[in-house]
Amino acid sequence: MADRAPRVVFDTNVQISALLGRRRDPPTPPVTCLRLALDGLVRLVTSPAMVAELVRALCYPKLRVTIEEAHEFAAIITATAGPTGLVHTAGSIDILRRDPSDNIVPETAVRGAARYVVTGNTADFAELNEPTGALVFRGIRILTPREFVDELG
Repeated sequence: MADRAPRVVFDTNVQISALLGRRRDPPTPPVTCLRLALDGLVRLVTSPAMVAELVRALCYPKLRVTIEEAHEFAAIITATAGPTGLVHTAGSIDILRRDPSDNIVPETAVRGAARYVVTGNTADFAELNEPTGALVFRGIRILTPREFVDELG
């Protein structure tokens, strides 16, 4: 039987917010997003480049995350994606001009056949705005964590 869980890429900022907010009550939307993936209700898609970015960002001193915690969380993300959710990228998508390093996110989504990209920073994807105001790239919807949680109900 085919896996019917929607495939989704969580931008690094969503993953970091989920880690930092994991003890909040009620849970924040990024925490809920990650919980959906951990529970198998959505299929997490990521790439080695995104995992490396996650570890690098988690080591920023202002976050006060140890290197061990960063690697442990990256291992959780990789394991949650599993073999079908871990895709390799080649730097073949170059559409985002505001922050070109974010091109890894839509490329991961395309290569991983994701239905959604969830980001806490939609401004970095604003150039993908459609006339309707929706953020879409090659049929992949780009939502905030709250929008994603609301959509999945």
